[in-house]
Amino acid sequence: MPPFAAQQSLFRAYDIRGVNQYFTSSFIHALGDAFATLYNAQNGQPTQNINANASNASTSVDTKQNVVVVGYDMRIGSEAIALMLSTVLAQQGLRVIQLGLVTTPMMAFWAAQYQGHGIVVTASHSAKDILGIKC
Repeated sequence: MPPFAAQQSLFRAYDIRGVNQYFTSSFIHALGDAFATLYNAQNGQPTQNINANASNASTSVDTKQNVVVVGYDMRIGSEAIALMLSTVLAQQGLRVIQLGLVTTPMMAFWAAQYQGHGIVVTASHSAKDILGIKC
């Protein structure tokens, strides 16, 4: 069975959403790596080694292009996921601005200020046992 086979059903047209049991720490780390690769490619920057420490990650050019804003909704588990994603993104050389508890439109506003690089952990209108990520 391929890695994250159960999580394949979480990917939707506009977000990643599903039952919270599928949002494992290894899945969140893999998503963070994928987002970092995407954002760094859009910036024309190579992805840094995931094992680089924070002081090495801060050596990249500090521009709006290297910034990702991250927020979360009030669901149980959303804050922890946002923090995990923030850590992985920072390890990959991106500067992370943590917005904290935020609505999706507020995150979209702030993401627009930083080249559209933003992630919000939310399942929108779904039931309380559902988690999600929009970027």
